[in-house]
Amino acid sequence: MELNREIVLGHLAQASLYGNLGLFVGSGLSKALTENTRYKAPNFKELLDNVRQELAIDDVCFDNTDYIRGKSFPKIAQEIIEFHAEKKDITFTEALKEVKSLISKKCDFTPDKILSDKFRDHFNIIKPYWAITTNYDFILEDLIENSISLLPTQVLNVRNDFTPIYHLHGHRRDPNSIIITESDYVSILESSEYRQNRLSILLAESTTLMLGYSLGDLNVITAMNWVNKVKNEEIKKLEFEEYQGKIIQIAFCKKPKSEPYIGKYGEIIIETSDVNDFLEEVCKVIIKEKDTFEYNEQFIKKCLSQEHDAHFFTKDKSMRNNLIQIIQNIPRCYTVGQLILFFKSALMPIWKQAREDDQFSYYNDFMSVLLDILINLPFDSIHPSLMRYLTEQLDLIAPFIDIKSKSRGSAFEASETWKKRRSEIPLETRRDILNNAELYYKAQLLQLFDELG
Repeated sequence: MELNREIVLGHLAQASLYGNLGLFVGSGLSKALTENTRYKAPNFKELLDNVRQELAIDDVCFDNTDYIRGKSFPKIAQEIIEFHAEKKDITFTEALKEVKSLISKKCDFTPDKILSDKFRDHFNIIKPYWAITTNYDFILEDLIENSISLLPTQVLNVRNDFTPIYHLHGHRRDPNSIIITESDYVSILESSEYRQNRLSILLAESTTLMLGYSLGDLNVITAMNWVNKVKNEEIKKLEFEEYQGKIIQIAFCKKPKSEPYIGKYGEIIIETSDVNDFLEEVCKVIIKEKDTFEYNEQFIKKCLSQEHDAHFFTKDKSMRNNLIQIIQNIPRCYTVGQLILFFKSALMPIWKQAREDDQFSYYNDFMSVLLDILINLPFDSIHPSLMRYLTEQLDLIAPFIDIKSKSRGSAFEASETWKKRRSEIPLETRRDILNNAELYYKAQLLQLFDELG
């Protein structure tokens, strides 16, 4: 895959416009937004050290490299709770509850107002379809309007009225939901596969923007490996849009590289010295893409809604091919109903002329326009309703086509046009027409494809 900054930002813009952009947020975002406030959000290590100090657990020391060497933070958290239970002569479960309650209180952050206003404006433009966070706080909820908070035990339902924010490791309003110890992480892995499967599918279906998160969570790494597996060209299990299945991680650096690069787990890494500046850059691309999309949308709607354009569509082959190409390249800019009405307004006047006495040349005009549509629109771009309509039009003219002899009542020019061009109809389109003809006993339509197979 060709990789440069413009392409990656383009993927983010496409995902935003088509409702496939997700956010994955870690503690780095909370730290950035509280840097200038009275109470700065800690990372996981700093949070555990704050808890240790408040509980006066001197047996755990983060400055002692011999002590922390080879230990994960969840393992250290578990030891803090064990020491706390021993010190107070309570059970581990009781100590765990107290520590989680303390963490809940320590994660009630208020973001910097100026920065949060800027980020809120950015997210209003970016419009994430969903968000997942490993944070216990609600800073992300402050930034995304009309959001709803979800616990790990809740179903992550993507919806139109609210942006779901899924707290992968629990949140402060429900201290019992907080995932912090080794045993908590083990319980996640031993529980239902729903959370893991849902995470994998979301990452595969979307473009995911990672902010303030360094890949270290086993669930996330497993999900990313699954996405890479199903996207492998040798397996070909799924077909992806160009922007789907992309995981774009924003890495903070004092001297960032100008171009993105691939990380250890297949993620695309973009470095920045200022997350706010990067989001502004993303928003500018989205606004530009949105303007282009809306311009094309209005252009196509205008073309499809005006009768004189339908007239030129039938008379001017160059204009016809240009509009078909636009329809093919920008499928989200129109509805199938609009397209069918436009083709009707183009074809029906020709058909009415053809049914007048001695107006056989109009049969050829009708056939030429119909073939231009059938030949130039790829099968994947033709909605079933549109295919049904085009098949009906071909069945309409079928009784007047004679490719073997010039019998009385046949449209000779139209028959020659059909004979010369029918093989240009894409094979899948042809098969769909023939299937319809066989299913509904359209004998004359079937005869049009005799000798082609």
